[in-house]
Amino acid sequence: MARPLKQTLLPTLLSAFVWPGAGQLYNREFKKGWLLITASFLAMLSFSLNLSVRLRDALPANVTQIDMPTVRATLQQIMVNPPPYFRYFNLFMSVVWAYSVVDAFLGAWTRHDDDKEEV
Repeated sequence: MARPLKQTLLPTLLSAFVWPGAGQLYNREFKKGWLLITASFLAMLSFSLNLSVRLRDALPANVTQIDMPTVRATLQQIMVNPPPYFRYFNLFMSVVWAYSVVDAFLGAWTRHDDDKEEV
């Protein structure tokens, strides 16, 4: 039997394009949704702080000598030769994102089945 598109597609799209875990919140899987949101937020915060520290260490100590082209060149240098942490971050976020999208779809699929049985 065909499932309503909104009930299966919307949670999937929320997790894919809004934030990992948003689809779980839509499916009323609050514990799992907040866990995914918190994990991805902390990973992004950690990544931002790590990048800021690396950028601070690479720039001149005298802030009056910093100009935008220097900052841009330093960022490009960091991104050309990224530290291992960046790869771990990408891997972790890819796994969290993929899990969130697939789980949101499957959660909506089974929730729709459970709603049918109650009727």
